[in-house]
Amino acid sequence: MADLARAATDVLVIGDGIAGCAAALAAQTRSARVIAIEKARAGIPHGNSAFCGGALRGFRRNRRQKRRRSRALGAKPEQWCMDRRGSAVTKRNSKRARMYVGALFCATILSAAAHGPDAQAEIEHLLRYLEISRCQFYRNGSWHGAPDARAHLEKKYRYLLDKGLIRSAEDFIQRAAAESSTSGKPYLVKCGAGAPVASARWLSEELSRYRKNLHAPSPPGN
Repeated sequence: MADLARAATDVLVIGDGIAGCAAALAAQTRSARVIAIEKARAGIPHGNSAFCGGALRGFRRNRRQKRRRSRALGAKPEQWCMDRRGSAVTKRNSKRARMYVGALFCATILSAAAHGPDAQAEIEHLLRYLEISRCQFYRNGSWHGAPDARAHLEKKYRYLLDKGLIRSAEDFIQRAAAESSTSGKPYLVKCGAGAPVASARWLSEELSRYRKNLHAPSPPGN
């Protein structure tokens, strides 16, 4: 437990139910460090699994029909009460889940609209440009290869994007690719025998070239 208290993570998931596991997997696919914690002891059914044995639980609107069927199968009265309480909890949680998913969907749509396809294309170009540059990337006292640098910046970009803090390629450069969020020290880029330059300047120059070439008129005959 002491090791867990000192562990560094990007996402902490409380509860290892279906929603918690789905959230943990989604975060991990975005290169986030994830820790999922559960208060119940291992091997003991808990939460919704205590009612449904690990499957997805539904609820019946017609309780009388359910009671008649349970009586025909020899179920005891206390089992009806447990099932009735369980159905009420499931119904309540289902309503909450729909509300939360709807809010998340709206937030995602608004974030995507604010981000815009042009900004996304520009940022993806900058990440790709860095990855294939064969330049060295300096952060927090050491030099890293271009693929590692791209992975690091992309991780920061995804995190900031989820927070709604990236609306343009300029936001990406200033908030994710200019300096370390841990130490505050600026990132540097060194290509070949050239002198190191600030990563913000290096990426901004490439962004200007990309926009200029993108909007340049096509040659005659094309």
